[in-house]
Amino acid sequence: MPGPAYYRRQAELMARLALANISDPELMDRYSLRALEYLAKADEARLGPMPPPGFPSHQRRSGVDHD
Repeated sequence: MPGPAYYRRQAELMARLALANISDPELMDRYSLRALEYLAKADEARLGPMPPPGFPSHQRRSGVDHD
């Protein structure tokens, strides 16, 4: 699986393509949406996959303070 840096580079490329196509709003929106998707994938690659809804995350604390 590609790492976060890969997805960030792809997001940057999509953002640049969106700016290059400001005369075509539909194409600009498609590139912008794709950039946001790549940024989300970069975060997921950095943090690991999110647990399905309804299942506790391994990173959450139980709410009980164990200090």
